[in-house]
Amino acid sequence: MKCLVFLTAGALLACVQSAYAAIGIAPYVDCAEPEVIKVLAKNVSSVSITVEESSLPWSYSSRALVFVGYEISSGKATKLRQHRPVADYFGEVELESGGVIIGEISLSHLFVDYDEAHSSGDLIIFYEVDDSYSDKGAYIGGQGLLFIPKKKVFSSSCPSIIRSAGVAGRKQ
Repeated sequence: MKCLVFLTAGALLACVQSAYAAIGIAPYVDCAEPEVIKVLAKNVSSVSITVEESSLPWSYSSRALVFVGYEISSGKATKLRQHRPVADYFGEVELESGGVIIGEISLSHLFVDYDEAHSSGDLIIFYEVDDSYSDKGAYIGGQGLLFIPKKKVFSSSCPSIIRSAGVAGRKQ
């Protein structure tokens, strides 16, 4: 077994067998776009990987990243309703060993009541990387949460990601 470490908007540690195809997934946020989760996908194996575009974490039909969101207001947590718009991806993407691609997930497309909830209270969105994408290999990246402060007229609502390993990620 070969252990690989790579840093992306925080840290992701993955031990991967060199003959096994694996894609490391690292969500991160940007203060300039608090309504968007950016997702970095890196081939952390020693072999080239070909994946269906529809299986990539930012494809709305993909289950590579699982989200559950809550609005926190006045000490109460209200679950955000989720919907997944249809996105048709028919192609394949090839990632060489060490290759990186980046995509985005719009929270207002992911959660029906995102804008209203963001104006009403703080948001906590739990995420988990599913450990499989096909019979060819796996996604790796663990779990964590995204904290988005309540949207206010005269203050920042810069989001923060806290990964399960306790490493916080924020791009400013």
